[in-house]
Amino acid sequence: MSEQAGLRREKFKKWMETQTYGSGKSFASKTINSYASALAGAANKLTNSADLAVTNMFEVDDLERYRELKKLIRQAENFAEIDRKNQNKDFENGLDRYEKFLQEQESGAMNSSIMQSAQSSENLSQLDKNIILYGPPGTGKTYHTVLYSVAIIEKKPLQDVLDEAQQSGYESVKARYEAYKTAGQIAFTTFHQSYGYEEFMEGIKPVMADREPESTSGEVSYEIAPGIFKRFCDAAGEPLTDERSAAEKHDGNETDVAIRENDRNYVFVIDEVNRGNISKIFGELITLIEPSKRLGMPEAITLQLPYSGESFGVPGNVYLLATMNTADRSIARLDTALRRRFTFAEMMPVPEQLSAMRVVGEQLDFPQMLDMINRRIEALYDREHMLGHAYFLGLGQEPTLEKLGHLFEHTVIPLLQEYFYEDYEKIRLVLGDNNKNAGDQFIIRESVQVNELFGRNTEIDMDERVTYRINREAFGRAAAYRGIYDYGKSE
Repeated sequence: MSEQAGLRREKFKKWMETQTYGSGKSFASKTINSYASALAGAANKLTNSADLAVTNMFEVDDLERYRELKKLIRQAENFAEIDRKNQNKDFENGLDRYEKFLQEQESGAMNSSIMQSAQSSENLSQLDKNIILYGPPGTGKTYHTVLYSVAIIEKKPLQDVLDEAQQSGYESVKARYEAYKTAGQIAFTTFHQSYGYEEFMEGIKPVMADREPESTSGEVSYEIAPGIFKRFCDAAGEPLTDERSAAEKHDGNETDVAIRENDRNYVFVIDEVNRGNISKIFGELITLIEPSKRLGMPEAITLQLPYSGESFGVPGNVYLLATMNTADRSIARLDTALRRRFTFAEMMPVPEQLSAMRVVGEQLDFPQMLDMINRRIEALYDREHMLGHAYFLGLGQEPTLEKLGHLFEHTVIPLLQEYFYEDYEKIRLVLGDNNKNAGDQFIIRESVQVNELFGRNTEIDMDERVTYRINREAFGRAAAYRGIYDYGKSE
């Protein structure tokens, strides 16, 4: 997706937030995201997709051109089938909404503040206090938390930091991230099933009392201890002190200390936010993190904490940045209260990121291979379980068939086994094994030889039984990978 198409997609989503159904009810964020996803990729599944000038609707900004494209799309034999398979009308309705979006844009009727918000990449990082980066595994969510964090702390447009990482290297941005982390402006935690309010906000914790070295009995006392997020907020809310020389006044022996408001931004990163029990971890904080309820805002709220009894509020300079793996849990199943308080940035696989990938001595089209795998996964399962491009980036340092084979044997196939509950027929379809010669198939399908296993005098009906085995020799054959996307070319 081009940069302009990406901005147009965000503009469309912002516009959709202002739209309503005929009943006057607003569109849910899940519906808006579904429309945007369908507009970006559903046309790839059409039988006449090769006849379309583009398959990503957000690449089109001209109303008349779009209407011609929409007419061709509706003429496809399987147009209605796409929504029928998904059990919704996201593609059809999305097409109609995007036409209205372009119509308002060309007529100048669109709200200018919406257009400015969507056009400015700065708004994606600077104005949203609570952001969740979500998508399938391996799409660079953790990688992007570094870029988002640096953009927020340095008060720069996100695109500027993205460009810097692209042109000057990710390492320079990562070094600044680590420096801010050391300075206390960034904190990082990972949610898990046992994570609770006590670790996050505050709780009662045991403390061993001091005792003599020779003593074998020690007393245990308890104290109220702040959690990682409370400590972080306390630090972000403290005023800053500036020391400046006062030698004209004090003969060089003293300094003046100036206290000023803390105008620095702070970023609290939560990895795997959907793996934790949100209600249990956040407690009353679920209200306090709302941007309008932050300290310093007209609707600011402070609450009394249950253990310490302290009055607590979330400072306005604290940003929450979380990651969410949709293969673990979809947004639809995420805590509703959390969804209302966060904005979401979808991070999907970008096959084009692999255009520079090479394997020594072999011609392999990695973008086409990953795209084909993901299109099949989406057709057989859903788009939330695709494979991210980040899995393949290690080939840049070790561009060998051995490295690629290790990746497929120990990462890709185990992941597909998990996704499809070891339904090897579907795994074979994803990997294109049904179109390859036997030697190039990663998963080989074999019929059960009943007489060989059980003898001739068995009454067991196993005529249709088959077994599957992983063909490890295929991991070392370039033709096995080429056969994923290039039918009939395996050797």
